[in-house]
Amino acid sequence: MGPNVLGARGSRIPTVVTLGPTGRTVTAEARELIMKHNHDTYPFTEEHLKKLNAKMEEIVKSFNPRSSS
Repeated sequence: MGPNVLGARGSRIPTVVTLGPTGRTVTAEARELIMKHNHDTYPFTEEHLKKLNAKMEEIVKSFNPRSSS
């Protein structure tokens, strides 16, 4: 498998595929989620991702109390 098989164009993480127990794709946004939340992204469940987003909103509010959701 050559370096361009996955479409890598200078990115350190060209593609991330997340599969559930049934083999279906869990999320198409895995790369972005990993870049945003690092290793805390796992598991890629909807419930866990909602918790991460709520945590991020709290962090933003702590820097800017006037920010709204």
